[in-house]
Amino acid sequence: MKKINAALALQVLPRLGTEDQEASFAVIDRVIEEIAASGLHYEVGAFETTVEGDFAELMSLLQRCLETAVVAGAKSLLSHVKIHYAPGGELPGIDEKTAKHRH
Repeated sequence: MKKINAALALQVLPRLGTEDQEASFAVIDRVIEEIAASGLHYEVGAFETTVEGDFAELMSLLQRCLETAVVAGAKSLLSHVKIHYAPGGELPGIDEKTAKHRH
């Protein structure tokens, strides 16, 4: 497993100017596609997506995700971001943290 020094949890809440849930999900799907295209290890949850890797890569990905949401139709967006960063260190990965809780 690749050594990681950061993990990012991202929730994107697009503001479309309408209350169209399907349109909101379409924007979120595009953001998840951007995450998938990064090649970084990630896991989609019901409320947020967690991605792990190098801190600089994650910060670049975060910017791309927000820009992707706008291109996909969000007039603005709210984002909740959590970052676990261990400069010079190594963090446990997503699988290591959650494997015992999966069913």
